[in-house]
Amino acid sequence: MSLLHSSTIGDVTRGGQLLIHFFRMLGQVFRKFAHVLLLTLVLLAAGFFLHRTESYQRYVAIQHAVAQTKLWLFRDPAESMIVRRRDGTEIRTTVGDVVHSPSIRGIWRQVVAAAVRAVAVSFLALLTLFFLVLWLIYRTGAVQRQDRLLRGGQLLEAPEAARLLRKARVASDITLAGMPMITGTETGHILVAGTTGSGKTQALLELLRAVRRRRERVVCFSPSGDFISAFHRAGQDTILNPFDARCPTWDLWGDCPHIYDYDGLAAALISPSLTTTDPFWNDSARKVFSAAVRRCRERHRESIRFLIHMLTIAPLANLHEFLARTPAAPLLDPAAEKTAVSVRSNVANYTSALRYLPLGRGEFRLREWVAAERSDEWLFLNAADAQLASVRPLLSMWLEVLTNALLSLPPSRTRRIWLVIDELPALQKIPSLEDFLARSRKHGGCGVIAIQGLSQLQDRYGPTGAQTLTNLCNTWVGMLQKDPESAKWLANAFGQAEIMESNTGLSYGANEIRDGVSLSNQRRLRPLVLESEIMSLPPMAGFLRLGGGLPGGGTVPGVRFQFRFRAMPALAPAFIAGMNAAEMGESPEPAATAAPPAAPCSPAPPVEAAAPSAQVEAPPPVPVQSAAESSPVLSARDSILVPGGRER
Repeated sequence: MSLLHSSTIGDVTRGGQLLIHFFRMLGQVFRKFAHVLLLTLVLLAAGFFLHRTESYQRYVAIQHAVAQTKLWLFRDPAESMIVRRRDGTEIRTTVGDVVHSPSIRGIWRQVVAAAVRAVAVSFLALLTLFFLVLWLIYRTGAVQRQDRLLRGGQLLEAPEAARLLRKARVASDITLAGMPMITGTETGHILVAGTTGSGKTQALLELLRAVRRRRERVVCFSPSGDFISAFHRAGQDTILNPFDARCPTWDLWGDCPHIYDYDGLAAALISPSLTTTDPFWNDSARKVFSAAVRRCRERHRESIRFLIHMLTIAPLANLHEFLARTPAAPLLDPAAEKTAVSVRSNVANYTSALRYLPLGRGEFRLREWVAAERSDEWLFLNAADAQLASVRPLLSMWLEVLTNALLSLPPSRTRRIWLVIDELPALQKIPSLEDFLARSRKHGGCGVIAIQGLSQLQDRYGPTGAQTLTNLCNTWVGMLQKDPESAKWLANAFGQAEIMESNTGLSYGANEIRDGVSLSNQRRLRPLVLESEIMSLPPMAGFLRLGGGLPGGGTVPGVRFQFRFRAMPALAPAFIAGMNAAEMGESPEPAATAAPPAAPCSPAPPVEAAAPSAQVEAPPPVPVQSAAESSPVLSARDSILVPGGRER
């Protein structure tokens, strides 16, 4: 029997039974409603006819019809017939007189006309009623077939969602992937996730076009240089890329007005390692860098060249004496040479990015840029893929200063400063980014971070840090993901909906009594977006979860969008090669005839007898750039024991 059901004969039998049952049920529907409609037609026509005629008119019309019938049947016009007058008296007349009487014929025509009008009006009313009943039948069947939302979100197409926002008067002039945002939600921050070629950079360009129209300030980073090419205005905007000829000279000490700012710079420059459980080496390197920058200010040696020389080239004993009476001094004690060399090697590995800072150009302070309230200047942080490895720590330092400077501004409801970072995992960990996303709302900060996938973000910030950053973004743009885990993560972000699911069952048999349809409803939880949908999205398409809400507490729906590519005219070159100190072969300090003698120190004891920090097993030392490879030794006039002038 199972073979018959799965064979062609079984398919024919099943299809035939279903068609027969369908047409039989359809015939029942039409027969039942046809009877009702016909009865309605009769009742409507009778009511209209009675309303439009008098009883005497109807009596005379009936008598005329009787006389006409007798004349047709018996053809005896002289046959006697009694007719009642309007006043109630009766007269005897003949059939012929009744048929040919002008007054009776006039009343007959009036009644017939009234009857025709009654039928016509009733038919029109019935036709309207027919379509209403037909719509009611269709609507009832469609509602029964459709699932009903009980609670949770819903998913709308972008045009429908845009109409909903405009109707509620909450649509913003800022659009993202062709969809308007909700007014005022830009300070709730935006997350854009999509793999290579999904179109996330195009979505960011559309967002930045709207921001430029609003004349608001932007700090943006993109390895591709697309932001510079599309929006940079020569003479008005600033580019921070050590290898770009348009990059000004950064005043490191000018951006550190407080003692604690040195620690923030060190934390951004030397990020914590996620691959080791021992934080000693990176923590020590941060202490050394922070103390060195602070000591440069105390000794009035606020010079990038001098700082690099002391951290990477000067003898260890000189560096130890330079940092004397600071928390970093024990870490560089020559008595614990193995530990001191390893800590210094770690410092040198990270501070090598400072070698590329351009010197001798116009000074630029990030905090002054943030404090310029009335300016609409944009700040472009940039480094091509080949340059990132060299300046990644420097870019993170700049972003650290910018985010901290914004958080130090007074609260404002009207200020807007955008931080747009394309390919966030391409940078080192930015320590204050979490604080920026959590607390910049009242200061007017608008964060936009773009990533390719969840794993990239977790590699840079760890699982907990990645979850924290994404949770602080209220607006999500999910585009193509080929990684199942990332696709599942994005799909879960859109949540679920509780629905009343409609189920239809059909039974049939050899006897019609067994034929029937059963309808049932069942509560179910259903995800708004499936991970398989995200994994199969075309370019320039995706799903949008808007932040904020609708007036009256309404739930904002999820949005399925598809937008078009828009070519941007190039306003400026993305990169203009420039010469920095490292490329020109300049020494960290001017050459001198001899170096000052090192301060005498006692011989280093064995490692086992060193301070406790010396007993920590050190990693393989990172090669430190030698003086011969970089520059001559520190000149006599620049000795740490002789305060000098402020140099760049």
